[in-house]
Amino acid sequence: MTVLAVAVVFIGLFCLLNLLLTIGVIRRLRESQEARPAAESIPVKIAEIGSSPASFDALLTDGNAFSADRLKTWTIVAFFSDSCRACKEGLPTFVKRARELHRDDQTIVSVVVGEGGATEELVSALEPVGGVAAEPYDGPLAKAFGVRQFPALCMLDASGVVVATGWDLDSLLTPRPEDLLAR
Repeated sequence: MTVLAVAVVFIGLFCLLNLLLTIGVIRRLRESQEARPAAESIPVKIAEIGSSPASFDALLTDGNAFSADRLKTWTIVAFFSDSCRACKEGLPTFVKRARELHRDDQTIVSVVVGEGGATEELVSALEPVGGVAAEPYDGPLAKAFGVRQFPALCMLDASGVVVATGWDLDSLLTPRPEDLLAR
C-alpha cells in the first residue's frame, strides 16, 4: 500500500509541475503575440498604395534636402519612433537589409520621430544606410505621409506614388495579392 501511495503522490507532483510549465508557456506565447502583431492581419497606417503623399520638403541630418522632386527610380521611406519597442528590436534587421538593397538608382530615407536626445541612438544607427531626418511627433514628414503608428514603411516610384507599404523591408518588398490588385 505504501508503494501505491508514493506512486500516486509522485504522479500528482509530476502533473502539477507539468501544469505549471504549460501555464508558463501559454503566458510567453500571449506576450509575444501582443508584442508583435501579425503584419498580414493589421494594415500599416501610412499613405495608401496608389496615392501620393502631401508635398514635403525636409533637411536630412547630412545636410541634403529630401523632397518629392528629388526622388529616384524608387525611394523607400521608413518611419521609426524613439518610443517604439518594435522599431528598436527590428532596427538591426532593417539596417542589414538596407545595406543589401543599396543601388545607385534608389534611395532609402529613414525618418526618426521623437523628442530631444532620445532619437540620437536611432539616428546614428540609420545614417550609414541612407538619409535620415529627425522630427518631433506630428512633424512635417509624418503628416505628409499620414503616419499614425510605427514602424511604417512605404516605397515611392519616381513620380512620388506609393507602390508598396509594410512593417519592415521584407513585408514592403513582398507584394500581397490585394496590393497587386490595387495597381
